[in-house]
Amino acid sequence: MRNWIGIALSVATALVGTGTSAMAAIGNEDAVVALHIAPASQKTVCDYAMPACNQVTTSAPLGNYNVYLFVANHSDSLGTTGISLGIDYDGTPGSGVDVYSWTLCSDLDFPNDGWPEPNQGNVVLWLHDTNCQYGPAPVAGGVFSVTAYSPDCFSVIPRPVDNAVYVVDCLLAQIDISKSSPSHLGYVCFGAGEGYNPCSVIVAVQPTTWGNIKTLYQ
Repeated sequence: MRNWIGIALSVATALVGTGTSAMAAIGNEDAVVALHIAPASQKTVCDYAMPACNQVTTSAPLGNYNVYLFVANHSDSLGTTGISLGIDYDGTPGSGVDVYSWTLCSDLDFPNDGWPEPNQGNVVLWLHDTNCQYGPAPVAGGVFSVTAYSPDCFSVIPRPVDNAVYVVDCLLAQIDISKSSPSHLGYVCFGAGEGYNPCSVIVAVQPTTWGNIKTLYQ
């Protein structure tokens, strides 16, 4: 049996540092990392059924919500085993959005000390051998419990330590999607503004067979 915890940690080590060592990704160029607003609930939040990528909710009135961090439009054959990202919002208590908790829905994460405070980063991983996530449907990496006190937007941003947003596939290849145009990073708004769903502007990935993938390495 392969040491999947060791593999996950090796991916995290490559992403947590300021440099990266994984090979360039092929097939996840259209992946997005974004946010979805759902009603606040006392149920097990990670059991929530995510909507289709182009149907996520990006705006809501002021109030209490769960905000899901997800990866979507990723390859259905290469899949995703990890993402790295940052978040940003109004960090003043009682003003704009306040984040009260972060619930991990994947297997491991490696947050910065201040997470989930604004302008902080995290590396979110699924166990490589046993729980790699295959696209293109949205997969929630975690949930923020938030209260919006006044109009504000809550955004996915490049992780401050390396100014990048990486998506790592099941072959342990990674790609930085932070500089893609149009943006592959989503944001949600409360009280004013429509937010931004990158799934609405990124063309869905096409299914890829393992036969096609194998030709890339011959």
